[in-house]
Amino acid sequence: WRFEQRAAGKTTINAKPGKFWDPSDWDMIHYMRDSVMAHDVAPILLQGKVEQSLFWIDKKRGFHQGTGKLCKGRIDAYNEDHNLICDLKSAADASYAGFQKAVINYHYDIQDAFYYDGWAAAHGTPAQAFVFIVVEKLPPWGVGCYSLERNWQEEGRKVYQHLLTRFKDCMEQNIWPCYPTEVRSLIMPAYAKIHKMS
Repeated sequence: WRFEQRAAGKTTINAKPGKFWDPSDWDMIHYMRDSVMAHDVAPILLQGKVEQSLFWIDKKRGFHQGTGKLCKGRIDAYNEDHNLICDLKSAADASYAGFQKAVINYHYDIQDAFYYDGWAAAHGTPAQAFVFIVVEKLPPWGVGCYSLERNWQEEGRKVYQHLLTRFKDCMEQNIWPCYPTEVRSLIMPAYAKIHKMS
């Protein structure tokens, strides 16, 4: 039935009835939405234009020589009243420390810098800030709002500019390096030494 519905262009949502700590996807989405909308600041930040596509050409900026490559991004919301770019994230932990780890693990600093610069390139003027609105996927559905420090954004900028330059070089040379070509000795990690004995 699920495959028939998808073939017909409909969206199906996984349901897991009877589990308080593991709600259906449908319930989870609604609890998360309700929590965001009950927050003091998040609904104000999300007011404005949603699902905004950005297109721009990567040009020279500071030490970055520019690649001339077409770039694109899609922001979740742009708050015109406050000139803010907003991105809505789901998370297991929306606390301050939890989102710090998520920024590192999922490279949100790169997204921040890339979208911030993309907005300025596409619109001719920078946004005031880029704000992450983070909501937890389990009770109590906590919500946190964060903007990254400028130095974190600068680090993300260095990385995305390096990656764009590398992409340009690969395109021009038609060489797409992946892993080293030599045979390497694979060291057994400590966790591989632990085996369950029955």
